[in-house]
Amino acid sequence: MNRLGMLVEISRLSEPAMMVALNVAKAPLLLSNALPASMACNGSTAAVPDHILSALSQNGGVLMLNVERCGEKAMSLKDAIAAINYIRAIAGVDHVGLSGSPKNYPLLLAELARDRLWGSAAIKKLVGGNIVRVLREVEVSKNRLPLSEDWIPLEAIEGNAYCRYPET
Repeated sequence: MNRLGMLVEISRLSEPAMMVALNVAKAPLLLSNALPASMACNGSTAAVPDHILSALSQNGGVLMLNVERCGEKAMSLKDAIAAINYIRAIAGVDHVGLSGSPKNYPLLLAELARDRLWGSAAIKKLVGGNIVRVLREVEVSKNRLPLSEDWIPLEAIEGNAYCRYPET
């Protein structure tokens, strides 16, 4: 997928699958509509543990935080800010972004602007700069990686995947 310039989204994968993707990716990955596991709602499938946040940072990817909902309930402004600051503390300011409806952004951004951690450059990254950077880096990766039309030998994947091959 990296060779094709596809942005790979890994939300709602299992932790082991996320780690495999983060370890083999040659381009930044995306966690869209996710929450830190320590702050996620009970039973949320969007929960991302800290070690995945750290690995995402190393990969250059971004976690897009849904600041509207926490499962079936609305996320409070206080909880949204806490989640954003938590992700920033673990992964860094270059690896957090906003998702969900922008109707809640004005209050959220006004509150963040009062915080010394959040200058205008950091807020620009949060509201779109980071995802734009990731999209550009995915494109650069595509141009850097050679295309390959080689078939994967059956013995290399046998027992590891459920693939069907045409009868020959």
